[in-house]
Amino acid sequence: MPETPQRKKARLLAQSAALRIELARSMRPLGYQLRSAESGARSLARLQFHPEWIAGAMMVIALLRPERISSWVRGMTHGLRTWRRFAPLLEGVLRRG
Repeated sequence: MPETPQRKKARLLAQSAALRIELARSMRPLGYQLRSAESGARSLARLQFHPEWIAGAMMVIALLRPERISSWVRGMTHGLRTWRRFAPLLEGVLRRG
């Protein structure tokens, strides 16, 4: 028995809705990355209009003792390594939520 135009339309609308949901679900990780890139671009734009922030940061670094700076860098490196190790696990948890 051939499909009526109304049933075909209803079936295609349901299929289209399911595909939109699946596309949105698969694009979610890309959205996180794009938001991070956008945030970085906004930060760079702010620095372009406020170069005194860079000068201030350089003065703070110059005033601190070098051994203190190296300990901060070691701490940040350790934190970055930890983040990179656990980020895939967190991304899996965030996707399910």
